Amino acid sequence: MKNKNIRRLVASAALVLSLGAAPGARANQQVVDSVTWTYEVNGAKATITGASPLPSALVFPNNLGGFTEMIIKDYLFQTRSVLKSVRISDGVAVIGRYAFSKCPNLTSVNTGNGVKNIGEHAFIECRNLKSVTIGNSVTNIGVWAFGYCTNLVSVEIGDGLRSVENHGFGSCYRLRYLAFPDSLESIAAGTGGALTTGGDLNAVAVPKSWQGTDKLDGTGVRTYTKIYYGTQKVTFNPTGGACEMATHRVGIGATYKEFGGLPEATKPGSRLVGWFTDPGKGTQVTEDSTVPDTATRTLYARWKPTQTVTFDPNGGTCPTETKIVDRGQATDTYGWVPVASREYFAFLGWFSEKEGGEPVEFDTMVSSEAARTLYAH
Repeated sequence: MKNKNIRRLVASAALVLSLGAAPGARANQQVVDSVTWTYEVNGAKATITGASPLPSALVFPNNLGGFTEMIIKDYLFQTRSVLKSVRISDGVAVIGRYAFSKCPNLTSVNTGNGVKNIGEHAFIECRNLKSVTIGNSVTNIGVWAFGYCTNLVSVEIGDGLRSVENHGFGSCYRLRYLAFPDSLESIAAGTGGALTTGGDLNAVAVPKSWQGTDKLDGTGVRTYTKIYYGTQKVTFNPTGGACEMATHRVGIGATYKEFGGLPEATKPGSRLVGWFTDPGKGTQVTEDSTVPDTATRTLYARWKPTQTVTFDPNGGTCPTETKIVDRGQATDTYGWVPVASREYFAFLGWFSEKEGGEPVEFDTMVSSEAARTLYAH
């Protein structure tokens, strides 16, 4: 009798487990960078069903269980307030329906170069989403995929996009520009179209072949935006520094400012002079420069060496702690310097040493060091 009861319990447990999994699917889990990923295997594909604990900066693994073609399950991360950024690996092929919808604190998304389809409503009502980078493998953006992302201001689209379905970027009221690659075949028309029909959308760039056609009719852009035919893909070479934007697509004939301007770059001990057409000489390109009719272009960062000056009040007080000045040329001087104060003492100026040393004044040439401390006397 006891053995019969045990067999019944085992059978009941097996039934419960089988009801919880999709037909033909096999449940698995794998730990990657302290996150436990759960997934179901069906044929040659793995469907991601969970991630715990969920980090604020979510980075998807390149594979799970050796499966390099993965699907993010529908609704999986919907309304998750912990999410602030999402980077999807090249192993993910599909972002499911509503997968990241209504995530209130999500600010940035990068789809990687494996995703082929961004499902309908995938990011709808992510109202704090500000920037999206869509990889070269994405061919379709689904219905309302980025609808009502009301703080979205930057969308970088890869080389493979073919279609944007109805309301794909609907009601993204702060979106200022969109530049589509030559691969684009269609943008949904009809009621509302595929794009935001009001707000800040000022410039749209589409393939040259669309000029003189009716492909933009009904998309919601002709009345509100300036349309450019043909795009240029700009690569930014930081020449030894770092730049948050590797490439950027802009409309031919527009100014760079109309498509979001030029990025900032950083380099320790240096100041960005600007972006140039050649790493050595070349012509400087500014935000007001007109985009030439070339499919691709590389711009190079040019740097000016700097010195970080620390002001030591030497027992007194000083309103300014540090200042950054240019160095390397005879015309580089310290310029304005702060005034220090100390009770019962008169401020004599800034000197190279704590006691004694050489005075450093407005017109003193900047020394060659990357960092220097000046002392109040």
